[in-house]
This record gives sequence, structure tokens and C-alpha cells, in this order.
Amino acid sequence: MADRRSLSAFILAIGLIAWMHKMFAAAPLVFAAGMLGVLYTMIGWWLDVIKEAEFKGDHTRVVQISHRYGMICFIASEVISSWPGSGLLLQRAGFRPTCITSRAPSCRRRVAAKGIETFDPGTCRCSTR
Repeated sequence: MADRRSLSAFILAIGLIAWMHKMFAAAPLVFAAGMLGVLYTMIGWWLDVIKEAEFKGDHTRVVQISHRYGMICFIASEVISSWPGSGLLLQRAGFRPTCITSRAPSCRRRVAAKGIETFDPGTCRCSTR
């Protein structure tokens, strides 16, 4: 069963990458086949969970509490990782973000002899807003 799930996810990823890079004409079909496989796996998993909970009685009170605590921990980790202060913590640790303005046309200068655009760090400044 696990090999089918991973194969579906692999086909989905290959199809999406090939479609984005326009590698071959059938890439959308490969992506659709992978998506159908992933959806089939998701529906089968949800049906198994419903059968275990409703008919088999596997989801006892202790299991339900564990599921709730697991979801609370997951949500807390998402909140902490997206907290605005995390950027400040990364900067204090020595991480320096890339200057987004370096891609702006005003930050590029044209080399006269060859007509090639190059990045001129002297003309660009990162804004701190």
C-alpha cells in the first residue's frame, strides 16, 4: 500500500514539474494521473479512519484526547514558526535576508560594450519597512 501512495505522489510531482517547465505535451495528463492517485489514497485513508472510529470502536476516549493534543501541538508549532518575531531571532542569529530590490531595474546597469545587464550593488539599498 505504501508503495502505491509514494508512486502516486512521485507521479504528481514529476507531472507538475514537467508541466511548469513545458518539458513535454502530455505533462498535464501525467499530473492529472498523479492527482487522481493521491485523491484515491486520501479518500481511502479517510474511509479507513471513519470505519475504525465508528464501527470498530478503535478510537477510545484516550485516543481521541491524543488526537486533540496532537492537533493543538501542530497548530502551536505553526503559530510559533510564523510569528513575526521569528525574523528578529533569525537576524540575531546572523541570518541576513537577500535584498529584494536587487532585482529592480534601477539596480541594474548596462555594460556599454556588450549590452549585458549586471547587478550594481552601489546603486541599491534594501528598505527596512
